[in-house]
Amino acid sequence: MKKYRHTKSRAEIFTAFDSSLPAQSFVWQTINGERSVFEIEDIRINKKIRTAKIILKDWDSTIDPKETIYLRLSQNESVTKLKCLSKSYNEISVFLPEEIQSLENREFPRTLFAANSDKFATLILNSELTSNSSQALKFNIMDISERGVSLMISEKNKSLFKNSDSYFLSHLGEYQLEEPIKMGLRYFKLHNFKVRGRSYRTNRAGLLLEQGID
Repeated sequence: MKKYRHTKSRAEIFTAFDSSLPAQSFVWQTINGERSVFEIEDIRINKKIRTAKIILKDWDSTIDPKETIYLRLSQNESVTKLKCLSKSYNEISVFLPEEIQSLENREFPRTLFAANSDKFATLILNSELTSNSSQALKFNIMDISERGVSLMISEKNKSLFKNSDSYFLSHLGEYQLEEPIKMGLRYFKLHNFKVRGRSYRTNRAGLLLEQGID
């Protein structure tokens, strides 16, 4: 059985649009219980204003710009809803979506959490640069899988985190692991997110666990 996941990552959404083959993608609408499918000739995106122009193969397309448009992209079988900005013959202009649903291709599927959820992990950080060579800090979890975790790192803890020589996972929430699990840093980057309509900026770190967790 195929597994799907939801993502609000702008980078992933851009990639889904950029990498999809128009001939293997399509849009559809269901109006009054009747489903109509429209083949795609081309997809052109504008990252600056976050819009896309979808050119349909049917020159005299009967797609209704006032009704919800659904899009299925070939990249990871991604599916999303679109809001139409304008329609002219076989061309429709749409806002890029805030969220898409994609096929989960990872060996270990992720569980995602909202930015304001109270899910956290405690890491033991070791560094020769700090006066106290070993410190335990809590970080909000953005997503987690059997072999990896993505954490939210504040500017306050950025230097301490990046200058650490090693990372060990000791707790998930209030649960203490029998033995801390060593982790390797895979990436560290800026991350933008929204909570109740307000935009925030933080840092995101992805770590790989040396051994799996249930």
